[in-house]
Amino acid sequence: MKAIRMRFSCVLTLLLVLAVNEQSYAADPGPRPASRQDKTLSAANVSKLPVAVSTTGYRSASAESGAHARAVSVNGRWAVVGDRALNTAWLYDLKEEDSSAQPLRLSGHSSSVYFGHSVFTNGHYLAVGDPYWSARGIVRLFALDAEKPDHGPDHYTDLTTSDSTAGNMFGYDLSMSGDMVVVGSPDTNHPGKVYFYRIHQQALHLTGSSEGSLTASDGEPGNMYGTASAYGDVLLVGAMSQGRSGAAYLYQLNAGNAGDIQQSEIKILPPAASGGDQFGADVAVGEHYMLIGQPFHDADPAHEAIGSAWLYRIHPDQPQASVSDYLQLMPADGFAGMHFGMTVDIMDHYAIVGTYCEDDGVGAYLFDLTADDINASQVKLSIASDYGDEGKPLGVSVSGNGEISAVRARFNGRFYLFKHHL
Repeated sequence: MKAIRMRFSCVLTLLLVLAVNEQSYAADPGPRPASRQDKTLSAANVSKLPVAVSTTGYRSASAESGAHARAVSVNGRWAVVGDRALNTAWLYDLKEEDSSAQPLRLSGHSSSVYFGHSVFTNGHYLAVGDPYWSARGIVRLFALDAEKPDHGPDHYTDLTTSDSTAGNMFGYDLSMSGDMVVVGSPDTNHPGKVYFYRIHQQALHLTGSSEGSLTASDGEPGNMYGTASAYGDVLLVGAMSQGRSGAAYLYQLNAGNAGDIQQSEIKILPPAASGGDQFGADVAVGEHYMLIGQPFHDADPAHEAIGSAWLYRIHPDQPQASVSDYLQLMPADGFAGMHFGMTVDIMDHYAIVGTYCEDDGVGAYLFDLTADDINASQVKLSIASDYGDEGKPLGVSVSGNGEISAVRARFNGRFYLFKHHL
């Protein structure tokens, strides 16, 4: 039965086997966001904004669309949505009264194939990936002009690797931290890599000359090392097919080169596994926490592949302590084949976890990281009224900026914004 599920999602290819190791938050909790004494996350204070933009309909429902893709990103006034079926990315100004009225269409290289597979913005710059360009991959980096939000970015540069080979999948995932752009390149023939570039603000086209890279110290061909997230001086990389169990790798960023970063590597294995779990399918890092998705985990024996997400508290002074300081996030109403944890994100005081399939229109779950019981704080982000057919795959990407959560349903070609009224 597990093999059937693996064929259903074609990029999730290797089985994971690891003994169950029950664990909870350590006695010393480390840093934690301040609690909001008078405000509690609930369905009553999360509302869907009047945005449900459809550009591709069901066109994006190819086999490859089942793969992880960070196809939506929100930061500050901007929301960017990848639309690889149209070889496009759409930029929305969230300060407009009708955010969906006049999106800006962004285009990639003239020979792009799946431009929009991955997107990321930090509010000042915007990166869009096409991991299949020229069988190697490419990323287009745009500079956003806050003074002219009604004009498309007119400054951009293309990033490619200096050591590219066929099957690199450069641009499969994207992240940013400060002036650093992080690009995942999971590769299909060699151990995956993560590349990073320092943004050259005065001459954007020089950004590519600052390339550095790293790979897992125990990397294997086809390990899918390349889902990446960075925040401050922390970098987290997922490798959902590493070994037989999948893994994530924690690094300390600094002003040094790739060798300096790689020396700080800490490997994270799944705390519990049921076989074929794909731990590291997506990862996210915030100020106090990091989040790792495990979408094929049989967390509930009664429901195969319900999925899990693991929330780790970051210990800045003792990074190794972060590995044993975790909490398992689970949907309160999960069902078989939900694949909770397919996509994840952390923003401000919130964590958001996406699913692959839906039952009652639920696309994602929002968690309050300041709550005493984080699991109990979960709120369903439902798109039932817009989607209709229950039981069909959504394959959502998720993102947020602390005030707004974004859910991109890749299979029905829509994206949705939810406001947190706290």
